[in-house]
Parts: sequence; structure tokens; C-alpha cells
Amino acid sequence: MPRIFVECHDCGKRLSQFTVNPTRVEFAQTNGESIRRTCKFCGKESTYHVDEFRSSPQRWLVFAVSTAMIFVTYILARFVFDFAMNRYVLSGILMLPLLTYFISKRIIRNNSETFNSHFVSKENPED
Repeated sequence: MPRIFVECHDCGKRLSQFTVNPTRVEFAQTNGESIRRTCKFCGKESTYHVDEFRSSPQRWLVFAVSTAMIFVTYILARFVFDFAMNRYVLSGILMLPLLTYFISKRIIRNNSETFNSHFVSKENPED
């Protein structure tokens, strides 16, 4: 579930929201090509084209997944294996949070890049 944002036309602050659509095209099919948003900072209501929305990686999600894996690793080492194992098995188990961190970071970054790479209009609005 990527977090998408658009900059307010008047004050330039980021207006963000979550979406279940993995691409901008699916976001446009669900919500239409023009979306009216009210800025929570300046109070102005503006219409935004779907191509103005961007996605950014969610760093807190990577942190949450990594923290959960550290907790699971501790539970495995403490209660399941009862610390009665050699150092190679223990180091292998301790690599789980690190691997989870890198894999989840890559997945979240790819989701963000997928959303940002597909445009609804034929021309890129950044050009």
C-alpha cells in the first residue's frame, strides 16, 4: 500500500494519502484523472491531475518489519533453541533480521518506483 503525495498549488506543502493501487494508471481508474483535495495547511481546495501524484518509499515500514524480525529472532534463540547451539547456527539465525531489512527495503522501493514510472497522459508532466 504505497503512500502517495501531491504538492499544494498555493502553499507548496505535501498532501499525502495511502492508496491500494500499485500504479498511477490503476489509481486513475479508481479515482478518476482529476482529484479535488483540500490543503490541510492553507485550507484551499484545488484539482490535481493523477500525474501530479508521486510515491515515496516508506522508511517506517522497513523499520517496523526489521524490528519485528529482531523480536522473532530473539524468541527463536531464547525459547525454541534455548541458546544451546553452536555459534554458526546462532550467527545464521541472527542474519534473519538483516536479510529481512534488505529484502523489505528493496520491495518497498520497487513499489514506489513502479507507481512513479507509469503516467496516465501521453506526455510526461516533468518535461
